[in-house]
Amino acid sequence: MHEKFLLNLLQQYFIERETDTIITVKRKWDFFESTLSHLHLLAWAFKEGNAHINLTVSRLALPIIIRNVFNRNKTIIVWHYFDKNDGKSNALKIYYQLLFFILKLMPAKKVALITVAAFWEKFFCDQKGIKPSFLFPNFLDAEYYHYFKCSPKLNTIHLGQYSFKNDPAIFELSKQLMEAGYTCYFSTNNVEEAKTEKYFSIIYFEHFKDYVHKMAQSQYTLALTIINEGWNRVAHESLLSGTHVIGYCNGGLGDLLSGSNSIIVKNCSEVLAHIKNNKKPDINYEFLNKFNKVKAIDYLQPIIQFITG
Repeated sequence: MHEKFLLNLLQQYFIERETDTIITVKRKWDFFESTLSHLHLLAWAFKEGNAHINLTVSRLALPIIIRNVFNRNKTIIVWHYFDKNDGKSNALKIYYQLLFFILKLMPAKKVALITVAAFWEKFFCDQKGIKPSFLFPNFLDAEYYHYFKCSPKLNTIHLGQYSFKNDPAIFELSKQLMEAGYTCYFSTNNVEEAKTEKYFSIIYFEHFKDYVHKMAQSQYTLALTIINEGWNRVAHESLLSGTHVIGYCNGGLGDLLSGSNSIIVKNCSEVLAHIKNNKKPDINYEFLNKFNKVKAIDYLQPIIQFITG
């Protein structure tokens, strides 16, 4: 988890310097089922958000900020993406409007944002007027994925992670790909979603290495999400394992695709032609190396200055 990785790095930094700075991470996966449940989640965040430095996600940020208005505690919000068209409930839309309003009122020394892509750092700064904002990307262990790069390619297409974020046209595309002789599959983290349909399957991998191996054997991974992505970990993993990515230039995903020299399309109808033509530009591993876990320490200094300032 991105937040826990950042938390561990920060805690290690301050422990080594024998400071009394207390940092806690606030993220909880429960209570997303209804408006009432989300209120329970916000109450939990208000109760727990009492550290010197509270590292949180946007859905928990508002009550933590309010709790600490009149003390010296600080809040750091890890904000992966924001898209008003991603199916949020009306209650969540109101919540985010209020959060943006409060953030503009807060002193720069009290609250900071951490984004996962340059697209989002610019978005929150230029379009939302929120400062300070720091970049701390999604980091992966590149060597782990490179181990699978030599896997023999099969005639399979990884349709990406099974999600509401996918362009609905991907299902018609899977039919066209099957008719062209390819086998298509989605990957999923939810075992209950696993099933086999007429033109594609949804595969749950019990072991992570099996997921990476299957992806490394695929001809392409598709990243055809219709919202502004934070980054797209699946596309990142695919590139590191040697499998080319075709996707939309949406949000931080656009940063990843353009930087890695991947194939960017405007709609699903363009994808089939690229696959049939076996278009595979050289992957820019020099760019991807910027997001190797060993480089994470290079991004810490601005965050540390905010904490200690």
